[in-house]
Amino acid sequence: MNTSRDRLTIDATTGFGLKVRRLALGIQARDVARLMGVSRARVAAIEAARYPTRAARERYLDALRGAAGDR
Repeated sequence: MNTSRDRLTIDATTGFGLKVRRLALGIQARDVARLMGVSRARVAAIEAARYPTRAARERYLDALRGAAGDR
């Protein structure tokens, strides 16, 4: 196992990992909030959480897919 690569892998189960994915796709948090039907502050709270709930993660990732599809 290549440990240097493993340390660079972003975990999508963490709030930070979700934020990194969003930024890598060039999607703004307000777009994720709009697609989730929540406030921008709620998106910030999800991204700040060490381990967001499964429901929040799934809704967030669905919103990312939707925003990426809009491009």
